Amino acid sequence: MTGEAGSAAAGHSDSAGPGDAANRRAEHSDTAGPNEDLPRAEKSATPDETSTEPAEKDDQKKQSERIDDSIEAQLRLREQAAQGRNSIDGRLAATFAAEDLRNLGSITVGDDAVTVGPNNGVININSDSRRQLFGLNVTRQRILSLREVFVSTTLATGETSLDCLVNLLKKNFAAALSGPAGSGRTALSLLALDAVSPGNSIIQLDHRTNPSDLHAEDLKSGHGYVLDGASFHPDHTEQVIDHLRSITAKINAHFILILTSEADFETQFQAPDGISLHLMPDRIKVFRKHASARLRAYNQAASVGEMKQDLRDAVAAADMKAIAKISERAAHALLEEKDVGEYLHEQAVLTAASRLAEPVENTTEDGVRHYEARRLFRRAFLLALAVFNETRVEIVTEAARDLATRLCLGHPLQSRTGRAFSEDTATLLSWAQATIVLTDDPELSPPGTPGEPAGADNSEKPASPHVRFRDPAMAGAVLEAFWLEHHLARKDVLEWLTESTAAVDENFDDTLIRMRSAQALGYLARFDFELVTTQYINRWVEYGRVWSLRSAAWAVEMMVDNTQTADDAWRLVREWSQGARTSRQAALRVYSTELGGRRTTEALDFVSREVRLPESTGGRAAAAVVYAVAAAGGIDEVWSLLSSWVSRIDRFHTIAAQRDVEGVRLRAAIPVHAVRTLLLLTGDRGPESVSARLIQRTGRGSEDHEILLKLWKLALTMPGLSGRAWRTLRSWLENLDEYDDELGTSWSVAADRLIGDLAKDRTIRRRLLFNSRQWRNEWSDTRPRAQEILGRALTTGAAQ
Repeated sequence: MTGEAGSAAAGHSDSAGPGDAANRRAEHSDTAGPNEDLPRAEKSATPDETSTEPAEKDDQKKQSERIDDSIEAQLRLREQAAQGRNSIDGRLAATFAAEDLRNLGSITVGDDAVTVGPNNGVININSDSRRQLFGLNVTRQRILSLREVFVSTTLATGETSLDCLVNLLKKNFAAALSGPAGSGRTALSLLALDAVSPGNSIIQLDHRTNPSDLHAEDLKSGHGYVLDGASFHPDHTEQVIDHLRSITAKINAHFILILTSEADFETQFQAPDGISLHLMPDRIKVFRKHASARLRAYNQAASVGEMKQDLRDAVAAADMKAIAKISERAAHALLEEKDVGEYLHEQAVLTAASRLAEPVENTTEDGVRHYEARRLFRRAFLLALAVFNETRVEIVTEAARDLATRLCLGHPLQSRTGRAFSEDTATLLSWAQATIVLTDDPELSPPGTPGEPAGADNSEKPASPHVRFRDPAMAGAVLEAFWLEHHLARKDVLEWLTESTAAVDENFDDTLIRMRSAQALGYLARFDFELVTTQYINRWVEYGRVWSLRSAAWAVEMMVDNTQTADDAWRLVREWSQGARTSRQAALRVYSTELGGRRTTEALDFVSREVRLPESTGGRAAAAVVYAVAAAGGIDEVWSLLSSWVSRIDRFHTIAAQRDVEGVRLRAAIPVHAVRTLLLLTGDRGPESVSARLIQRTGRGSEDHEILLKLWKLALTMPGLSGRAWRTLRSWLENLDEYDDELGTSWSVAADRLIGDLAKDRTIRRRLLFNSRQWRNEWSDTRPRAQEILGRALTTGAAQ
């Protein structure tokens, strides 16, 4: 300031300090505003009161308080200025009266002169008050550590991402780096800057820095700068890069602006001008480098042995920062001579326990009610994600709402936990360490159920968003942490899982929901086997419905896969196989899964006993067990069982001629089981299919062919199943032209012999003649092998 204006302003400032300004504002408002540091104004004293001695003391006290408040305000504002925060007043302008917004004093903004208050004069901004950049100096040790573990990627041009970025910096001083998040872009930037200017300082700028506002005076000559997470419109990328080029070229500095892109640049041969590309490196290679570096730091052998599948899964789902943590844990496990998988699981359980214990770090402005609601819903979401990992987002969120509602019953503060828009999905998934992936794969099918037919066109199906943990081990870790740390919620969660198996929702795949809920219950059985089986799984068995029996089988399958509960689980299945009808049906469901292939003799013996019982219903469960054994490689054992069934059926026909029909009816379930098993075994296709193995098995001799012929005759004439048998036979014939190799030849020989012998039966021949006309019309000029076999069989049969 100069001359009279400066003197007047200074004089006015002395008579109107911050404390007096607060008093004047109080005359226009009953409250002192949101700034609690400002004292509330007292009522004006009357003339009589000012003449008394106590009034003089009060005035002195108030004046002292105003001075203290003014000093505190000055100190607070200095602290804010040191942090880079510009503040004209601590209160919101909307709380002032209109006349309080005028300038009533001087304001000087500078490093050593912070005088803030109402002003009616001149505002001076010193030249030294320019905005300062905030960032971290990258140490030399960090550069050396990154150089030891960094894995560069090769672009489609044949150039590595590091060389590409270095060449771009040498040419233009400033460049942008684009690539997927978590791929090591920051490490790449730091190494590139060190390669361009070895030994010079490198600054990692604060993400709030706006690159468009930077000037050459803000940067230092010879320095390197990295900025990640800057906020600006994507359409302005080229303008921002050009601006950074111009200011860095003036002072011989280098600048890298990191951009985030989920696009895969692997197929691009040339990046946009001024932008260098980076791909996600080989995660296994990165892990090995990190782990070797850790071991060398502990003076151990710098090598990592064969990685188990659980460790590979954890690494494959992690970004570069997470891989660094995993490698540190793996190195500690090797040093402590522990299994790496077990060590990683322990760490995952600790992570899950911390998230369940305190899902929200601090209360929000919405108050205690919203804070408690967020805590409860986050816990429910984490548990729901553990149960329905790698399924559609809607399934997880709906399950979380149901669980949160169940957990909050009786708690008024938490009665609206599932309210929509309480938290955005991105924040929720980031907290849960999960991600959304788009997949064209169909929803998971339970074991033993067929998927879509071969050759189905899935090109028109839109990609479905699925949510999954970044680390696959987190699903089991969350369930374990819940069981060990949250005893009071056990019953509610177990009831939620059992009710989910009975849920019917037209918007979701009920089979998938039931399977995942049952598997989660089977997983929890490792912590209390008797509780889970007695109070929950056995209830499914007693209910006796198809879905409940399937749920029991899925739960047992999970229990068998765990060494802690495997023996008890097999004991439970054997008890079911000797129990009531619904228990035996549950045992059949268990053996019809992949478990039947593990104990082929036990499974087939149980099926053989079951089909002999008078109350046997002839359902699909027994056939599914036989198919599971055959799919596991037990085709010879299956053929022995079918041979015994054919022998029994022949005896039935012999007995029927000598005794009444009632004796045959009691054992009529065996032919039904035999036919269902045949149709299931011959229904799949492919070189490694059960049907192909069956063809190879029956081609060994005439005795095996006779058994197969009797089963087909029974199937093509059995009421209720003949229609499916004829469709399967047609599919068998059509499959002859699919293979030109040895399998196709073997298939043609077996089919030629089988169709020829079937045509000799009068009843079957009439039906075959009728169907062949329709099949040939639909085949037209295709299926030459099938048409040749049909023609030869019908001609030979007519001659006989």
